[in-house]
Amino acid sequence: MTDNFQATGKVKWTVNNIDHTSFAGLKDTLPVSGSQSIDLSAFSEFPKKDTNRIVILQQGIVDSYNTNEEQLKISNGQVLTFYHDPPGEMVVSSKGLTVVPIGPRVRIKNTLVKVNGYAVKDTMAIEPNGEQLIETRLEVWNSGSDISSNTIVSINMGDYYHAANDKLPGNATVLGNLLKVDMGSMVPGEKKEATLHFLLSAQLPEKADIRTIIE
Repeated sequence: MTDNFQATGKVKWTVNNIDHTSFAGLKDTLPVSGSQSIDLSAFSEFPKKDTNRIVILQQGIVDSYNTNEEQLKISNGQVLTFYHDPPGEMVVSSKGLTVVPIGPRVRIKNTLVKVNGYAVKDTMAIEPNGEQLIETRLEVWNSGSDISSNTIVSINMGDYYHAANDKLPGNATVLGNLLKVDMGSMVPGEKKEATLHFLLSAQLPEKADIRTIIE
């Protein structure tokens, strides 16, 4: 198991069909070690010899609310070890287990779109010998399963950008070298955009890629 899975120490088994509500009603249990190894030799009453399907359920707690992962891994894989004579010890393995996280998952993207009113193309050279007005498009979207409240994007402007204060949108403020954009609440699937303006420093290094700096 990974650190994302907190085991409760409860393991149960059944040969019947089950769903996510079945665990509490199951009576047959198995012991589990601290390394999450389940001892199958501890069956109190083993199913019939011709039983070809046994369901083993391990209970645990997974906190996926504050992750940005699309899939949260809770195990790196399962290994079943058993003996048969011949050939002796046999091992069957399976892939790791993941769950789809709940809660908000906010993505942000800040893209350079204009310099002095001219649209930015794949290759663009500027001479920083005067004031350079930089326009970017900030995109924020919630791809999660719950509302994101008080969503604030903080942009570190670094050494080469300064906010164009007279062009700031109403939901943006400057605190030191940080530009904070308040996106408010965002429901699942919602996307918001903001147009931001910066002034480019005259101390920009030669041949610097300003797209990399702003992102």
